[in-house]
Amino acid sequence: MKRSGFTLIEIVIVLAIIAVLIVFLAPRGQRAQSQQDELMAQSHGGIVYQAVQNYLLQKVNKTVNDFVTVAGLASASSTPPGYTPAGDLYDCTAGVNVNTAVRWPQAPPSVRCVLDVSAAGERFAVVTWVDGHIKTYYVNGRAVLR
Repeated sequence: MKRSGFTLIEIVIVLAIIAVLIVFLAPRGQRAQSQQDELMAQSHGGIVYQAVQNYLLQKVNKTVNDFVTVAGLASASSTPPGYTPAGDLYDCTAGVNVNTAVRWPQAPPSVRCVLDVSAAGERFAVVTWVDGHIKTYYVNGRAVLR
């Protein structure tokens, strides 16, 4: 009489195939998440840069230092490895809403953002990067490779 069902060998083979698939597919998922984080950092930097530009266009006689005060940005101290600040640093990871043309959402959890303002408040750069990634950072939404 023939039994129905799987033998132990067949079950072990199926489990081995599943394990091999997991080993090969897991790194792709991590790589996709890493690429998504980098894209979010680049995008956030571009949005913040555009918002500050819009403020300066609306308030022709104001400086970036005035914007920092209006937006209520806190000072920051960290920058990505390889970036040399030109002036004072302000944290731009939190969301800001000055008006409809001057606003940005909060940065994703893994994204860091600083507004680098020259001493006179005439020049600025928005620097974004992903925590733990050391290959790339973004200035005004554009990649800078180290």
